[in-house]
Amino acid sequence: MRIQRLAAAAAATALTATLVGCAEAKDVADTTKSAASEAASSAASQATEKASEAASKAADKVKKKAKKKPAAGFEDATSKLSAEDQRKLESLALVGLGTDGALADDADAVTAARYFAARQAMAADTGVDRSDLEAAAAGSALRDATVYVTEHTGETGAYSVNVLTSAGGAVDACVGPKAQEPRTLTVTDGKVVTDAPGDHDC
Repeated sequence: MRIQRLAAAAAATALTATLVGCAEAKDVADTTKSAASEAASSAASQATEKASEAASKAADKVKKKAKKKPAAGFEDATSKLSAEDQRKLESLALVGLGTDGALADDADAVTAARYFAARQAMAADTGVDRSDLEAAAAGSALRDATVYVTEHTGETGAYSVNVLTSAGGAVDACVGPKAQEPRTLTVTDGKVVTDAPGDHDC
């Protein structure tokens, strides 16, 4: 009888140990599962964060390239000009001078480009130095450029000039950030004297 009681007690102890072991094993499994879930969630979050960061960097890169690359789509002809004229045109993103730079030797075409370059440089420089503008413009063109500078003071965005034709002192050009604004200029004695909207296509 005593042996039976001892056996029953031993069986109960074993059962309790088994149950405790199972409970502990379940706790360990739950803890492991929870840790794995947290790790997966953290990894997913980090991956999303890295992907977002990479996308943001790529977008910034594209924006920077877009800023550096002028929007106008024509061949730049400044390299065909003298070092002095190249210096005077530095404020322009692109300067087109006829097909394949054919107007690089045309004084009126170059004067028109210098006029816009001086105007843009003066606006970017908050209107301090007028010497280049006064050297390239006179009459109503000088007055109009002065008004333009006042309205656009501090602007430093890309600006391009594409001279299409030059004949008898009349110069047709396309100007602006994308060189899409038609302008007709009159050049007299080496200076732009009128700057009016043009009716040609850009």
